Amino acid sequence: MSQSVKQIPLTDDPRGSFDVAFEASGNQAAVLLAIKNLRPGGTFVQVGTFKNTDISIPSDLIMTKELTLKSSFRFDKEFSWATEYLATQRVNVQPLLSHIFPMEDANEAFHVAQDRNSAMKVHLSF
Repeated sequence: MSQSVKQIPLTDDPRGSFDVAFEASGNQAAVLLAIKNLRPGGTFVQVGTFKNTDISIPSDLIMTKELTLKSSFRFDKEFSWATEYLATQRVNVQPLLSHIFPMEDANEAFHVAQDRNSAMKVHLSF
């Protein structure tokens, strides 16, 4: 990574700061923090898995902010293998990437990704 990660300050504004929030840790406190910081009409995406437990979600905030909830299922072992293979360059994914954009050009990257005739995989680099 050529750029350092910077922390985005959260707000006390009940209207929130973000249009989309991805929760990838499988941590209930992170779910609540993400939902609290979404703007009205925002989208919450649950990616992290919770080990053998149910969680509580703030249904009042979800309803009053009219949030959209989405999820993505992944397999634990396969995800671990994939990250290991990528990190050790056991698998070369470069030929699959048709475009690479820096994070600040995310809007252009999403625009390019919509054209399936010219884009295979569009990567955001940060």
